[in-house]
Amino acid sequence: MEVQRKGVSNAPWITSVIVLLILAGAGFGLYLTKPSAVSNTTEVMTHTEVMTETRLGSAVSFTPKANVMAAEGIHNAYLIVVPVGGGNWAIEIHAQGLKPTAGTGNIYLVEAQQKSGAMGTAPIHAQNATESEFSVGRDGIGQYFTTLNQDPRATFESVLVVFLGGMQMSNATVIATATP
Repeated sequence: MEVQRKGVSNAPWITSVIVLLILAGAGFGLYLTKPSAVSNTTEVMTHTEVMTETRLGSAVSFTPKANVMAAEGIHNAYLIVVPVGGGNWAIEIHAQGLKPTAGTGNIYLVEAQQKSGAMGTAPIHAQNATESEFSVGRDGIGQYFTTLNQDPRATFESVLVVFLGGMQMSNATVIATATP
């Protein structure tokens, strides 16, 4: 007589249990090795607004002299004055449309008209006039830079760009002015 079993045979049941255990183990292993990202961001934002009456630096446009042939074409001409510390001040002049000086024997000079004193108008670097000269390239752009030991806005009434034909003061022509 044969015994009839009801239910599932041992081999498929054991195989199913083993497969389920393997899948569960693999899933748990993947869970343990899952990359995690932790982000901790701290942002500190501050905004400070200070308003004072003291200008730290300024850029002022030069005004070309009317009816002066050497001044024709000047544009984008600025006087920039900035404190550099220790009571010193940087002065920079940028001007476009100037007549080139290379090979012509001509030069440009930066002068300043004093607010007070007997000097009146003198090279901006009074101790050394050659430090007040600058040349202009073929592109017509002139650049001048120097430092002074005084605030030019307090001591100068105006700053002048002077064209020196043949490097002779007798041929000096003021072509533009600016008030610092």
